[in-house]
Formats: sequence, structure tokens, C-alpha cells
Amino acid sequence: MQTDQELIDRFQQGDESTFDELVRRHEQRIRALCGCYLSDPQDVQDAAQETFIRAFRGLPSFRPEARFSTWLFRIAIHTSLNQVRSRRRRGWMQAFSRLPGMEDQIVTSGTGAPTPLEEVERAEQQRLIRAALDSLPEEQRTAVILHRFHGLKYQEIADATGSSLAAVEARIHRAKGRLAVLLADYMKE
Repeated sequence: MQTDQELIDRFQQGDESTFDELVRRHEQRIRALCGCYLSDPQDVQDAAQETFIRAFRGLPSFRPEARFSTWLFRIAIHTSLNQVRSRRRRGWMQAFSRLPGMEDQIVTSGTGAPTPLEEVERAEQQRLIRAALDSLPEEQRTAVILHRFHGLKYQEIADATGSSLAAVEARIHRAKGRLAVLLADYMKE
């Protein structure tokens, strides 16, 4: 199997069909990332598609100073945030409807299926976490989402957001402090 860089090299030499393989490799993670910012599934699809359109257009000049996936994350973040800002201007922005990985954070009954009480608790947990994340400044929210829900290391977040490593560290530290305050009552239960 060819590496991303080998596919990019072939693309830059004129073999545009290699882009299909890059999309297949990264589509799920890009959709999940867009889903952290956008609540409507169609908006998520549109943002992911726009991300790949922008990547296709920018790939001829791509230089491997950062990993392809990091560069793609950066495009997806900007595309999603632009869509969020556009919706806010129109006045109908909704809160996050789901966050990747959240469904794994509630204990289920011994049968494997959540009980009605567990489902209510899970929905409340997700609502509280969404509200807390939504209240963070944009840069902090992005850093936390990339770190917690997508498993990126601090340097990868810095590359994806065009920030310094120190800025990412500070954003995550501040966000954790703010989230601890916002979720303190919930954590006591």
C-alpha cells in the first residue's frame, strides 16, 4: 500500500485518480471532525465535501512540511468554522448534536443494552458537555476537540491550526480549567 506522500507525488505528476484513495483513507475522520462543529448531517456532509474540494485544488502546491492528514484537518476546521459563522450570522446556529466518542462514555447495564435511566443520564451528560464545550472560546474548543475526540498530539494540533506549540498547550490548559469549573457540579454526582 502506498503512503499518502506517494499518492500525493503521483497526483502532482498528473495522476489525479490517486486523490480518490486519499479521500477513502481520510473521509471518515474528516466527517467526524466536521461533526464536532456542525449539528445537521447534511451540513457535515457539505463541509466534508468542501474540505476535499479545497484539498484537491490545493494539492498541486502541497509541500510535506506537515503530514497530509494534519493539513487536511486544518482545511476541515476552517471550512466547518466558516459554516458555523455563516449560520450564526443567519441566526439559527444550533449546539452540537453529537460528539465522536461520547457514546462510549456511559456505563450500560449488564445486558449490554442501556436502560432507560442510563439513556437519560447519557443524554444529560452529552448536553452538559456540549454546552460546556460550546461556551469555550473558539481556539480552546478546537484544541480540546482535536486532542480529546480525535487523539491528536499537541504538535499536530499546532500544525493543524497554524498555532505555536505553546499556544496549543495554553489553550488546552485553560480549556481544562474552564471545563472543570463548568462541569464541577456534574462531576460531584
